[in-house]
Amino acid sequence: MGRVVLDGRMGGLVTRTEMKKPNSKQKEHRLSDTRLLELIDAAEKTRDTMKNYDADAQAYFLLETFDAADRVYAIWPDASGRFGHGYSIMKGDDDCAAMRRIPGDAMINLAAILHENADTARLMQHLHHVIRERPIFDKTYRIARAAWLGTTPANLAAMKARDEGNSPA
Repeated sequence: MGRVVLDGRMGGLVTRTEMKKPNSKQKEHRLSDTRLLELIDAAEKTRDTMKNYDADAQAYFLLETFDAADRVYAIWPDASGRFGHGYSIMKGDDDCAAMRRIPGDAMINLAAILHENADTARLMQHLHHVIRERPIFDKTYRIARAAWLGTTPANLAAMKARDEGNSPA
């Protein structure tokens, strides 16, 4: 797929790689085994980096990761997936305008974020879109920001406990 170079700005969590555009007959974006293993490793490094951060620092770190990368992959445990993981593109899929403007086989920045499941990945993808689009209504932006903070690993367990009624609100 191309040479991968660690980008030191993000502590080695964003990689540079050559993007191969799919031809018109390829409907699904399928990763090679090597690339999937690299992304799983990168997602685990991202998780390990954030372990000692509080929720605010994790939220900021994840926003910076999204902003620094041209393409962000979500990785989650999935017994039916290859190498026990599922994945999806959260930012920078081949249909988005930014990726269509990239000529031929260009170098792009990749990042991977570990999630509990596909649903939390989709939630973070949608929240990032709302936050970066800066909606007209300030309240919408504030709600999206608060929800983004709630999706950080530091807050997920507390949020689950609160939703299940095991913790005071």
